[in-house]
Amino acid sequence: MKKLLLIDTSEITRDMLTATLEKDFKVVAAENDLQGLDVLDREAGFDIVVITLWRTGIRGLEVLQTIRADSRFKNLAVVIIEPKEIKDEVTALTLGADDVIILPSEPEFILLKIKNVMMNRELLVSSNNRNGLQNNILDESYTAIYVVDAINYTLYYVNHAARKLMGCTEKNYTGKRCYSYLMQEKSPCPFCKLAIAHTEQSTAEVHVPRIGKTLKMAVRMMEWLGRPAYIVYSDDITEQKKAYLLAEQKYQRELQRRSRVDLDFMAYLLMNVTKGIVVDHDPHGFPVPTISPGRPISDFVEHVLPTVIDFDTRQEFAAMLSLGNLRKSYEEGNTFLHIDYRRYSRKNNIMWARSTIQLMKDPQSGDLTAFLYTYDIDEVRTMQETISAAVRYDYDVIAHINLFTATFKCFAQKCSHMNPFLKKEYPYAGTAQRYIRKHVIKEAREEMLYKVDLQTVQKALEEADFYEVIVPVGKIGGPHHKKFRFVNLDKQYGLVLFTSTDVTSVLAEETRRREKLEKQWEMSRQEVRNRTGFIAKISARLRNPLNTILGMTSIVEEDPRNEELIRKSAFAIRQSSDYLLKLVEDISHLCRLETGGGTLKDEMFDLPVGLNLLKRQVRGMVAAKNQQLAVAQQIYHKDCVADRNLMQRVFVNLTLVISHLAPEGDILKLKVFELPSLEPEKVHYHFLMQADHVELQGKKLADLFQSFYYADDFEHTKELTGLELAIARRILETYGGSLEAKLLNGNTLTFIGDAHFKVKPAAAETDPESEQDKWKETSLNRLHLLIAEEKMLSILVIRKLLASRGCKVDYVKDGKSAYRKFNESKPGTYDLILLDLNLPEMGGYIATRMIRESAHPQAKTIPIIATSNTPGEDNEEKCIAAGMNTYMPKPIKADKFFKEVLKLVASRETNP
Repeated sequence: MKKLLLIDTSEITRDMLTATLEKDFKVVAAENDLQGLDVLDREAGFDIVVITLWRTGIRGLEVLQTIRADSRFKNLAVVIIEPKEIKDEVTALTLGADDVIILPSEPEFILLKIKNVMMNRELLVSSNNRNGLQNNILDESYTAIYVVDAINYTLYYVNHAARKLMGCTEKNYTGKRCYSYLMQEKSPCPFCKLAIAHTEQSTAEVHVPRIGKTLKMAVRMMEWLGRPAYIVYSDDITEQKKAYLLAEQKYQRELQRRSRVDLDFMAYLLMNVTKGIVVDHDPHGFPVPTISPGRPISDFVEHVLPTVIDFDTRQEFAAMLSLGNLRKSYEEGNTFLHIDYRRYSRKNNIMWARSTIQLMKDPQSGDLTAFLYTYDIDEVRTMQETISAAVRYDYDVIAHINLFTATFKCFAQKCSHMNPFLKKEYPYAGTAQRYIRKHVIKEAREEMLYKVDLQTVQKALEEADFYEVIVPVGKIGGPHHKKFRFVNLDKQYGLVLFTSTDVTSVLAEETRRREKLEKQWEMSRQEVRNRTGFIAKISARLRNPLNTILGMTSIVEEDPRNEELIRKSAFAIRQSSDYLLKLVEDISHLCRLETGGGTLKDEMFDLPVGLNLLKRQVRGMVAAKNQQLAVAQQIYHKDCVADRNLMQRVFVNLTLVISHLAPEGDILKLKVFELPSLEPEKVHYHFLMQADHVELQGKKLADLFQSFYYADDFEHTKELTGLELAIARRILETYGGSLEAKLLNGNTLTFIGDAHFKVKPAAAETDPESEQDKWKETSLNRLHLLIAEEKMLSILVIRKLLASRGCKVDYVKDGKSAYRKFNESKPGTYDLILLDLNLPEMGGYIATRMIRESAHPQAKTIPIIATSNTPGEDNEEKCIAAGMNTYMPKPIKADKFFKEVLKLVASRETNP
């Protein structure tokens, strides 16, 4: 019976596994890792080890690593059992585990898996015995060979030649990394086997500084002992490399010597055509072997012509060098042959060369001889190809004009039917006149004749280096435009380069760009006019609420004891102040949206809750016009990640506008749909806001969305500022959506909007209770607040708010007093601190920092709310960075204030 060692820290699973495995194995159980290693070290004869992992990073993986590093246990099978939460399966297999079993699993399944591992291990041991003979054979090889695991660099085998080549004195390489044992490095080498395996032919020449040798290494992928591995062959080519470098130096010196003798002459071949042999051959720098005298001419064809790249050209060259063709050409009187071809240079660059053959009779022997010489024409041929490519892609014509002789010579052009006229000189005046009469539109011929006249061109080139003319030509499909460009090549000899280019698309693109810029400029001017008109009209409209406030204040001052009069005056002041505040907030909000200064909060937005809240918010205004708001929704994702206040503002703004434009007694319809989202992890909401019987012109409807456009239709309402639709559109565009308005069937006003939001995270939960009502149902009479505020009016407002909720409040007028009051208080005295940012003696930022850095037990945890009515201070990130918990702009609104207080106090109690 096979002997099995079980290492398990859990008594329950250890007993279960022992009972299961005793059917087929002799089980020895260990309670922990150290005990298991001790048993394995003291007792011999174990065939398999089973290790159970119960937490990530457990030392069971270290036990596995220790077993695999010890040569005594190289044939020992190891099985890892782990719960599915651990997820160390890949690590265990990488470290050498034979298998990994995931719990929960049936006991019979575990037993079957372990028996299967034992069967595979026995087959592997048998294979190793056969590999022992293979290892003995490899040890006798003169080539250095070693085998490396393809995943973790572990050495499987190193033969004698490899240890001797790399200077390894230690014979035991079991469990060691290749870079540690062979290279004595702490990390993989730059010339790692992996890099070599991905080179062409999987070979590379590598210089090893540690041993001062150059090795030729070849890497092959194979399977070794059932695992993927690389087998690496290394040969010492140090001496060969030195000999090659010496030969290369001699060759370069010879090339330099020859180049000084004749720079133009590159290579030659002297042939005896009658006898069909080579008389003399000098490659003179070509990367080909030298053909010895007396060898057949076919040797030249076999060993030299492969440097010709194009196969067809190579065949043509070989046919030209055939003895029959050379004899026939001489008999026909053709004693001069040549061919141009592309070849490889010594640096494997592609170059152009020309080989020329001159046939003659030897005056002494009478034999027919051929003298072939080859020279480099790369620069000339490359220039020709460049010109041809330029004509094919960029130019219609490239020509040369001689101002002294008044001639025109075309070098390249696109039209193939003009090829017979290439490289021939023609009178410039006649050529220009024929072209203009044939191609230029009739209305522009006289002007073009003057502009391209040779005297006009010559005068223009005296003042500048180039002269350009746009020529309108008639073509099928509409008129086109050519650009004639004249450039000075050589003023001394009157040489001019002429090019013709079709610039129709370029001019059309320039026209489109100019029109686009003009349109953008006009839009910018219109925006400026809108802002100016908005300021002018809104200034006049602001007088009424301001006059109301001043008038009501004067009335109160005249009769301060008349409570009824004071109550009515306060109500009028409150209405006017609310309107002014809304107008200022709308202007500020729109400016932040347009400049990108606003920040979006990522918070959970419950759409159905938001729609219910919308009904409450607009209930009074809708009821005032005897209207109804009907809301319908067809959505799958009720929750998403969005800024709740901004999205609520979108719905409120749309409802306010459409209610104002719709007649009394109308039904306002809001429909919200969810459409399939093209982006993963996002939800796409599509909504419609409709009202019938709306009398509104299309132009006015479009103007409503313009930023800072003041609509006359809103002049007599206090609920609207005229910026509502512009703000709503900007918010939706921030969320990758849009907002537009249409008049359907003549008088059905429809606002159509889209927005894309992140889907609520799976772990997030939605509180069924509406957040906007929580503060109203919560008592605050147990809270004790410290408030630092200089202005008496603000103190009265805050006192009124807190007194209604039963809070206990202490007041101070500067930051230093706030710090002193808190620092001298007993722990638990205050639940929250409210600080104005612009306090005398010590500002809110400094006071907060001193409070946070004090030794008071609540210094780090007490919530601090910042307030301010100064523009520019509403930077919530700046306040949070200073140590405050949140920021609230003045005037403070009751619902928002109490929600923040409750949230901060609850958070402190949850996380003390």
